[in-house]
Amino acid sequence: MITNQREYRITKSWIARFEKELIANDTRELGPNEHPDMRQVVHDAIASEIETLRRQIDHYEQLRDGHITSREITSLRELPTALIEARIAARLTQRQIAERIGVAEQQIQRWEANDYSGVGLDRLQSIADALGVQIHETITYSSADKSRNAVRTSAMATQVNACDRSGALSGAPPAAHDPRHEVRSAVRGAGSLEGFTRT
Repeated sequence: MITNQREYRITKSWIARFEKELIANDTRELGPNEHPDMRQVVHDAIASEIETLRRQIDHYEQLRDGHITSREITSLRELPTALIEARIAARLTQRQIAERIGVAEQQIQRWEANDYSGVGLDRLQSIADALGVQIHETITYSSADKSRNAVRTSAMATQVNACDRSGALSGAPPAAHDPRHEVRSAVRGAGSLEGFTRT
């Protein structure tokens, strides 16, 4: 997710760079030992990355330009994203919101980069107040039977996770999938992604 103008400019520059790489890939001669399908593999990988970045650009512009004015959340886990979006929609910089609540700009940057992980409820409320965010949430209470079932399900999941960690069921879990690794592998020969990171 793009959270500020600096990230917005960087993302646009990476789109331009990837587009050049796409043209170079599509017009280059295949090497004598190169598989005929490799050009298409590289093309698809780069095109996928461009599309992902374009979606991020579009979402940021929609927020910044006032076309997105609200978000419906179904979990408290979505509140950090809503606060970041609310700041962008209000056209406030991280420095400006920091000044409003009396913290350093770098603190806001860290909080947003970590999705407000570990930030207390009172602080989150102060940020929401500074942004003028209105939150209307309906909480549906669970019945006693549903509550017991939820506890039982949670306990079973904990046991399964413990077995997985010990390797008793399926061994170590696979590493999390990161599509950027595919792009890096596909175009490593050109060195086009050296130093690339995306927020």
